[in-house]
Amino acid sequence: MKKWMLLVVTACLTFALTACGTSSGSADKKTLVMGTSADYPPFESKDGDKIVGFDVDLANALAKKTGHEIEVKDMDFNGLVTALKTNKVDIVLSGMTPTPKRKKQVDFSNVYYTAHNMIVTKKSSGIKSLDDLKGKTVGVQLGSIQEEKAKELTPDYNLKVENRNRISDLTEEIKAGRFDAAIIEDIVAEGYIDHTG
Repeated sequence: MKKWMLLVVTACLTFALTACGTSSGSADKKTLVMGTSADYPPFESKDGDKIVGFDVDLANALAKKTGHEIEVKDMDFNGLVTALKTNKVDIVLSGMTPTPKRKKQVDFSNVYYTAHNMIVTKKSSGIKSLDDLKGKTVGVQLGSIQEEKAKELTPDYNLKVENRNRISDLTEEIKAGRFDAAIIEDIVAEGYIDHTG
């Protein structure tokens, strides 16, 4: 029996390849370092010691076409843009939406995927609509679009917003009763629910 409930939040996410706007000479490198936060299945996640998923497959296909190889580095989502700007990575594929703030810092490819946010909560929580979230504690991933969405909802719903580095941290906080709900991208949320029951 499923212990989770999902509510759709009306906001779209659009994913794009992220690359630094300055030239660091990496075009001549044989191996490109890809930054990602490997907690976002099916886009990027860990399978043992290996990082797998759609974004990794996309990066490998692009690298093959350009004569490069990809080295994937797992890091916290909120540090990806900084890692790109400081040349710790050459590209980022990590379910990242090209927001106006991010576009001022780095370049983005065309959008290659559009998703929606969902509110995830325990089935037993009694939360069935946004109105039921009034005064509740809602978890979001640090530096994510969901964090922005929660802040946008806060004035109308008096939310207490808390952030964590990883999606798995959010689901654990819900299970432990420290969060009433979390805002997570729909396909990723469904994957976590299917995995954890």
